[in-house]
Amino acid sequence: MTLFNHGTLQVPAGTSARGILGEVRLPTGSRVEVPYVVVNGAKSGPTLVVTAASHGYEIVGTGAAIAFLRALDPASLRGTVIVVPVVNPPAMAAAAYVSPMDGVNMSGPLYWDANGGATTSHRLAALIAPMLKRADVYIDLHGNFEPCAPMTMMFLEQARDEATRKATIALGQAFGLTPVDMSNPPAHPMWLGPIDSYPVPTALAHLYGDRKSVV
Repeated sequence: MTLFNHGTLQVPAGTSARGILGEVRLPTGSRVEVPYVVVNGAKSGPTLVVTAASHGYEIVGTGAAIAFLRALDPASLRGTVIVVPVVNPPAMAAAAYVSPMDGVNMSGPLYWDANGGATTSHRLAALIAPMLKRADVYIDLHGNFEPCAPMTMMFLEQARDEATRKATIALGQAFGLTPVDMSNPPAHPMWLGPIDSYPVPTALAHLYGDRKSVV
């Protein structure tokens, strides 16, 4: 296994470490940082990227991401796990679905098409995008309000090719929740981007037990 290296963070094989993907400066002069954790396995293998809290009040995803990290043992892991437990700090701070700064939905194709010169949310997504470029598999954790049925959203029409589509179906089935294709007919049109929006197997897992944070 090789050394994980991004910015100032270096993670040797068989270890884990925390870092900051970067920061976005707000008009007030304050800064918003995006933390992340890397678990670099002792053996070579695929890279799994996990994100959570793209919608600020779906904090059950953040809790699941943290629990997942605590269960990992880098010494016995094959491959690399990269977790961004809170991708939308402004929305989480406001206990809101989207950031009150710009109202942008930080989910789906936004990361793949991110650039650094737009809204606060786009600039945050641009910090996260380099991690997705490393991904062989991507899972975005969400939460649904109770009562609900947990499910794994798949956007099969957005898969880059047939191999990615088949791998996405396998991912959805393996995750343990009910897999649902949300792209045909489109249930969330705003989440649908160009046909190559999901170049790797991607699932948006909606967990049970969503709750709003207390401000």
